[in-house]
Amino acid sequence: MSRAALRRGAPPEAIALLAEAVFVFVEDLSSASARGYVEEQLATAAERERLRADLAELLLSERADLAAVRATAAAAGWPLPATAALVVVPAARGHELFARLEPSALPLRRAEMTGAIVADPDGPARRTRLAAALAGLDAVVGSSVTTAALPSTLRATTVAARLQQEGLLVADPVFVDEHYDALVVHDDPALLEALTAQVLAPLAAVPAGTRARLEETLTVWLSSMGDRQEVAQRLHVHPQTVRYRMGRLHALYGETLDDPRTRVRLMLALCWR
Repeated sequence: MSRAALRRGAPPEAIALLAEAVFVFVEDLSSASARGYVEEQLATAAERERLRADLAELLLSERADLAAVRATAAAAGWPLPATAALVVVPAARGHELFARLEPSALPLRRAEMTGAIVADPDGPARRTRLAAALAGLDAVVGSSVTTAALPSTLRATTVAARLQQEGLLVADPVFVDEHYDALVVHDDPALLEALTAQVLAPLAAVPAGTRARLEETLTVWLSSMGDRQEVAQRLHVHPQTVRYRMGRLHALYGETLDDPRTRVRLMLALCWR
């Protein structure tokens, strides 16, 4: 353009103005291109995150269609793994959770829970790395299952989170598959309370102080498999005291205390508190 202007005899001032106009145009075009690129990337990232969140909800929905799951997973760029697990944390720990987990984890944000879905949690060394990443977050890791079975783990994971908050599960983090027995016992608090009241009915008429000592002795006796020496050591009392208390308990319960089924019910009610 400058050479053409010179051939036509344009004054230097005009050429300078032309050059300045071209430079301004190029700068504006470059700036617009950069803004457009950033906006496109943000829009793409936002859409991908929306798809990932939708996929997490689909995976936890019992009514999700397999074709819809596969289509959403493909659109979100999330290859469906052989197994997956649900991880939940208190709402206040959500940002920290997402910062610690691998980028492939699907975010889950519900009114009643905050967490993520992680892929192949039982892969080589995956459990160890996951435990290290979740340390200190009061996290609960659900059972590792196929993606189709994820909805079936939701209740157990929720119950485990409740038991952790109540101080009944103290692992860090809590892996649900290590605490199935506790979940069976504490799944329904009202039912456990009813069972406890039922099995402790023979102690109803005993004075409160004596009843507390007898309950404690019975609990330790059950968990010690009837070893009176161990009971005495754990309660810091003389073995003769244990013998006396157990005599009282046998008198109150009668032959039922020697019945295996009664002992199982007492174990469920007493030893899990």
